Amino acid sequence: MNEDPDSINRLNAHHETPLLVAVGANDLKQTKKLVRLHANVNLPDQNGWTPLHDAAQQGNIPITRFLLASGANLEARNSYQETPLIVAALATDNMAMVHYLLKHGANMDAKDDDGHCIRSYMSKDEILVCENI
Repeated sequence: MNEDPDSINRLNAHHETPLLVAVGANDLKQTKKLVRLHANVNLPDQNGWTPLHDAAQQGNIPITRFLLASGANLEARNSYQETPLIVAALATDNMAMVHYLLKHGANMDAKDDDGHCIRSYMSKDEILVCENI
């Protein structure tokens, strides 16, 4: 990893920043290092996918916690207008992440570009639990 301040937010050939790569690899140590070097925690790839979207999809609560503490936008939208909460709800067996994001203020009523919010992707029992968070 080149630690040149100008390259810390540069997109690679796959249109990912070094921070997106670190989060995608579930590498908390590298994620922290990059943020200390002033990586932009809200810089998206060409599809609007931010590091928080990636951490939410993977269910990685430690990285999510760190990103939120570092100023990540909880309501960031990707090219499908999905927030990290919607991405978490779409992922299989990811209710712990959904609950975590809701407890930290994610908007349960945010809608994607199809007009769906997380209720569209969850069972009735899951919805009841989420509404009581």
